[in-house]
Amino acid sequence: MASISGQSTSNIDNVDGFFTTQGGSGTASPSPTFTVENSVTYFNNSITITNHGSYTDPTFQVIVERNGVEIVNTVTPDTSIAWADTADVSLTRTIKVRAQEFGDFIQSAEVTSTYTKSALGFRYFRIYGSSNGTTPSTGWFGIMNFRIYSGAGQTGTQYPANLTSDSSGESSGYFVDSDYVYSSSYAAYKAFDSNLNSWSWTLSVPTAARNYNGFYFDPTIFPTVPTMSSMTFRSYSTPSAAYALFMASNTGAFSGEETLIASARINTSSNATYNFG
Repeated sequence: MASISGQSTSNIDNVDGFFTTQGGSGTASPSPTFTVENSVTYFNNSITITNHGSYTDPTFQVIVERNGVEIVNTVTPDTSIAWADTADVSLTRTIKVRAQEFGDFIQSAEVTSTYTKSALGFRYFRIYGSSNGTTPSTGWFGIMNFRIYSGAGQTGTQYPANLTSDSSGESSGYFVDSDYVYSSSYAAYKAFDSNLNSWSWTLSVPTAARNYNGFYFDPTIFPTVPTMSSMTFRSYSTPSAAYALFMASNTGAFSGEETLIASARINTSSNATYNFG
């Protein structure tokens, strides 16, 4: 049904807490304004409604389309609205946002923006412990399983391959990248051995700059880095770090050129797995 009493069904009201194609006439809600967290993303994205305070009791509908195909449709009263983008990296995404104030019969006009999704074409990958979700700190954490995959949804080839020592992957082009571990019992490679009963640990790490573990692709064996689309990480319980930061670089310097590709708030009461892409 394209319209009801001359009103486009795309502008019809909110019933029982979600937007529907039923309703009548009346005053349309004010249009939302928002900012997009990332113009280019690797896994997830979000928007922040910047005029939330101009509403009394609003509901916002966010639709994300890729080449006209809907990949996200969420309805929420929240100021910050996040979603996982698990679709193929190609093609620009269009974000469509409408608002509806409680008591208004018609949704606001649609407001749009765009972003793109990129594959992980980096040579160096690290996980840092963090207290604020944006910069490294000395809060320790344990890594049980850190893998990046060629396909979406943790499928395809995994990088690195399973390691049995800090140097076991070097002949295949995988080098462990770590500057500190608590002891040899928590060696860096244990973040990449697929054993969920052992882990790499940064307990008592002296500086934030050393509070990481990661790997990189050898440039001789991998003159061109693989294309990667998803990632997983399993954390050991009760860390003192509140967040894990996933950073990537093409130089390995991590002195300002690195990219923060994702972050996760770490479960502080039990072991937990975090998937991206």
